[in-house]
Amino acid sequence: MNRRLVRRLLRLYPRAWRERYGSELASLADELISAGETTPLRAGLNLFAGAAVERWRALASRGALLLTFKPIPPVCCC
Repeated sequence: MNRRLVRRLLRLYPRAWRERYGSELASLADELISAGETTPLRAGLNLFAGAAVERWRALASRGALLLTFKPIPPVCCC
C-alpha cells in the first residue's frame, strides 16, 4: 500500500487519535504488508473500519450521539 493512500485513510481518524497513534499505525500496516501477514487491500479496509469505529467513539464520548429513540405516538384515523 502506498504511503499516500495510508495518509488519506489516516485522515479519516479523529485528529487527537491520529496525532497520538497515526505514525505507529502507518508503520504497523507497512510492516504487516512487507511480512506478508496481510494484503494491501485488507490493510486498507482495516484502516477504514478502524477509522469508523474511532469516529463513533469520539462522537459518543462527547455525547453527540443519542442512542435513545422516542416511540412514535399512534395516529388516530377517526
